[in-house]
Parts: sequence; C-alpha cells; structure tokens
Amino acid sequence: MNASIQISANSIEENISPPVSGVEVLGTTRDRFGNRLVVAKAYGANQYEAFTFDPVNLITGSSRDLAKILVNNGINSPIKQNPLVIQKDIVDQLDLKKDKLIVFLEIPGTHQCLIGEENYTIIVANGHFCSPRPLPSEVSIILVGEANKKHRKKDSYHSFIKELSEKIADQPRVILAILFALTSYWWTIFGVPTLALMLVGKTSTGKSVSQRLASQLVKGTKKIISGNFTTIGLHDELAHQGTQPVFIEDGHGKTVAQAMLSAFMDAGNSAHRVRSKKSQYGNEPTKPVTATLIVSAEQNIAASAKEAKLPMQPGVVSRVFEIFSGEFGMFDELCGFNDGASLAAYFDKVGAEHPGILGELVTQSICENFPLYQQKWEDRKSIIARHISKHIEIDVNWDGQDQRLFNSLVFCAFIGHIAVKENHLLIRNMNINSGIGKIFGEYLSRKYSSSIELTIEIKSTITAVRHALNRNLKKIKKPQRGIKLSLQLKKASIIGFDVEEKDGRYYLIKPKALQEIMGDRLNRKTYQHLKQAGFLKVSSSRGHQYQKRLSDEHRVSFVAISAAIMNE
Repeated sequence: MNASIQISANSIEENISPPVSGVEVLGTTRDRFGNRLVVAKAYGANQYEAFTFDPVNLITGSSRDLAKILVNNGINSPIKQNPLVIQKDIVDQLDLKKDKLIVFLEIPGTHQCLIGEENYTIIVANGHFCSPRPLPSEVSIILVGEANKKHRKKDSYHSFIKELSEKIADQPRVILAILFALTSYWWTIFGVPTLALMLVGKTSTGKSVSQRLASQLVKGTKKIISGNFTTIGLHDELAHQGTQPVFIEDGHGKTVAQAMLSAFMDAGNSAHRVRSKKSQYGNEPTKPVTATLIVSAEQNIAASAKEAKLPMQPGVVSRVFEIFSGEFGMFDELCGFNDGASLAAYFDKVGAEHPGILGELVTQSICENFPLYQQKWEDRKSIIARHISKHIEIDVNWDGQDQRLFNSLVFCAFIGHIAVKENHLLIRNMNINSGIGKIFGEYLSRKYSSSIELTIEIKSTITAVRHALNRNLKKIKKPQRGIKLSLQLKKASIIGFDVEEKDGRYYLIKPKALQEIMGDRLNRKTYQHLKQAGFLKVSSSRGHQYQKRLSDEHRVSFVAISAAIMNE
C-alpha cells in the first residue's frame, strides 16, 4: 500500500540504531479479506511513507522477491547487501513487533474496526481521527489516501464562522443540509435510524449551492455525484464511501428513479447487496450502505417513481426527508444581498476558504466528551422534541412514518446543539429548533393538505350549525307529555327538543326546521361533517336522522345534534 499517510498518536517506537536492512518494521495489519500483512518503512524516512507486504516474502527462498518489494519502495540496501541478511533482520524486527497492530483507514467517515475481540468506532474527518473510547496501546492508526487529506485551521477561522453563522442563522434549509452532513457520522453510534435528505425545487434555486456549502464545511470537498448511474453502480459507490455524507445532484426522473428508491432503502436499512462481477469493486467484500444521502432534485421521489411507473413503497417515505424551495429557493432570507444568486456566490466563496474544519471540530468535541453526550442524548431528546414541536404550525395526527422522520430530525438538532455549545457554530439553539419545526410543518402541510382542507371545511360547518342553533335556542324546548307534547310537535315556533340520552345531551331538531334555520348552508356535506366530528347521532337505516320515542304514541325522526357542539 503506497500512499501518503498520517500516523496516529499511539506512537510507533523508533529503533535506537539503524537496522542492517535499512528497513524499519512498524507492526502488522490485516487487509480487507483478513490476510495478515507486514507494515514497514525505510529507516529514517517519514512514517507517511509506510508500505505493506505479504509475510510470505519472509520465508526461506523468497529473499529476492522481498528485495524487489523493498527496491520498489525506495530501499536500495538489498542490492548492496546479502538478501538473506536483509530478510533475517526484518524477521527479527517483526518478532519484536508482532503484537503491534496497525490499522489503515482509506476514506473519511465512521469506521467500525475489530481489534482483538472488540469493535472500536473510529471517526475520520479532515485528515484527523478520533475515537469515542481510548484505543489499546498496541494499536496505531494510519490514514491513507482520501482519509489523510486535511486542511489546516487558519487564524481567521473564528471571524469566518462568526460571519457565516450570521448569514445562516435564519436559513433553516441551509442549516438542515449542514446538520445532516455533521450527523452522518453519528446515526448508528447513537442508535438512531439513518435518514436521507432531499432538496427539491426548480433549477437555479440554491440546491447545489447548499450541498456544496455543507460538503465543504464538513468534508472539505465539493464533490457531488451527478445523477447518471445504475441501481447497482450507485449501491456499490455508496457502500464504498462508508459512513459519511454523500452528495448527489439531479436525483430525479424516470432514468434514475429505481436507483434512488433502492439507495434510500439501502441507506436506511444499512443493507448489503450481492455484487455484480462487472462492478469496479468486484474484488472487495460486500459492504452495507451506511452513507447519509444528501440529494438535490427538481421533483420529489414520489413524482420520479410515478414517472418511471414504479411503486412508491411506504418504507421509502420514512427514510428520506424532503425539503422544498421557499420564497428565495433554498434561502429563506437574502441577508442583505440583492438576490439569491449573490448570496449563492457568497456561500460558494466562503465554503472553499476553510474546508473541512467544521466537521473536524464537531467530531473531535463529541469524541472527547462521548460518555457525556451519550447520556445527554438520552436525557434531552424528549426536551428537544418539545422545543421543536412548538414551532410546527399545523395540528394533524401523525402516523408512524412521520414519527420516524421527526425522531431523526430531533437527533440532527441535538448534534447541532453540540456544535453551538462548543462554539463551532455561532448561532442559537432556537435557530435550529425553530428552523426544523418550520420545515417539518411544511412537510406535514404537503402530506396532509387534503385532510387539512377537510378539517377546515368541517370546522366551518360546525361553526355555521352552532351559530344557527345559538340564534334559535329559545325555540328548543324540553319535551312535555300527553296532549302538550302533541302540540309541541305541531308548533312551528318549536324547532326541536332538548333531551338527555345515555351518551349525553342532544338537540333533536325537526328536519324541516333545520332547513329553515340553516338555509343554503344545509346540504349532504353538512351531515357528513357533523358525523365526522362526532356531533351527529343517527339510527340504523335512517340516513342522517335519529328516531326517538318521545311517548307511547309518538315515535318521531329528528336530526340529533350533540349539545357539545355549543362548547366548540
């Protein structure tokens, strides 16, 4: 493995005197198939130049193969000395370092590493790594390739994050994109179901800008996968990316609908898939998809599924949260800029100035105080949920899908609160809570728009009936007996009766009288709405009427309206 690498804080001891081979053995590691490899470097060289080789090259008869490996890694001593001497020196060093375990990590994100009999969580962000619990002393971590890319925190970072925070404080859509990227490392560690994010809106509304800003701040790169992939190809790429945010643009239309539907389900379930032999990762073991998808699209996933004539499974709905454009696209405020394009240009500029620092700082803060934050999550999640709920300006009954989405959004808010507490984001918790509440309220409004409209209609009907009854309460009497009851039934000045039933008090209104006091407001929907609201009592096979025996001689049909309607 030849790559620029970073060595962990668990230092690997230097030899006191130069080895005769010119090689320094650091320890051993295992490849992705579980095969044991030797980790070494040229003596005196930077530890970033470490490499690995198969220990089979240390057995008798393989000295010349070993010499070639060393030469290929810049060590020329095997040419000048006896290869057998070189081989023996390396074997002797390996015997001393046999308990030293080297773990190579190639990509950023959250890694689960089996060390001995235990699993350890290691998070890599901006070329640094941390672990929620201390690693064994015999273990060293080496970051290679993408995992080792890092950007240094500049002196101007504090003023930068202060200025940026002022711009995003009232931008709930932008805040949520950043929070999803920060949260991507922590879902499974805290036992919260992984949730994908989809930014939906017309072209040039700030979707990709929001993605690039979140990616730059958290990952240090503005890499976004374009929506041109197959189902298997996307799955393999997501599995290869590991546990980190993955940004996809143009995730709409019938050509990618199946791939996106599968990706949302795979990520939400951490699912494996049997790999095609044609896959670019065909030689690697299958991996689950644990990435957090942050997707931009011009239409929501249901519209793409319909266009592709694919069934929209209920499970997909609870595994992706969709944000639609607001007044200024993905921006809720222009923050003093003349238009959305100017604000977008600002976000693109500042995102590239301090790449990856926010992701690194938040990750390190959580790792350093992991037991504390683990307990705080258990203690505060219900409190955070209540704070967010105060900003949801719609009252509907949630289903299980809504609750799952909301629970994951509460966890995003929790990670955001940590960033605020540690001064990595200089906004207020209320900015996060109110923003998520507003966006979740928009989601509920879209989902329940038809039932909300019906609720409004029902409330309007109830108000009209209540007002009509209130104007005519003096004409609703207690039923009397005998001849007096007969007169009450005939009198036009008495529109109904006030009676007590087993299930409560009712106004028994004469059907014709109800038509007179309601006028044009009385129609079939009036009865439907009263029944849906629980204010109408009916007899079987009597339509919307209730048959009441007032005496032995009088069995009469009325419209029975619960007196509780007057309390609404």
